[in-house]
Amino acid sequence: MEKGALGLFFELNYIIGLFLTVYITWFVNTFPAPVPKDGSTEERKEDFKNMYNWLYINYFYLFFCLFMSMIVACIYKSMDSKAKQLQKVGN
Repeated sequence: MEKGALGLFFELNYIIGLFLTVYITWFVNTFPAPVPKDGSTEERKEDFKNMYNWLYINYFYLFFCLFMSMIVACIYKSMDSKAKQLQKVGN
């Protein structure tokens, strides 16, 4: 366990990251890609497109992280079961 303010800042960083992930997921699922009004400049339309694409990339990154977490969990479960088998043979 971390002691002092530095450890609290690390924990706060995890919580903020979790909240942002949930918010981005909600935002991408709730709102369609923004379409600026006809009076908007081409630069503003490009900015809207870039903003939404960035959020969409983070949305897919969430699923990538969940998938990789499941793979790592399966690898550790496999390693644990092999270690238990070796421990039984050793006894």
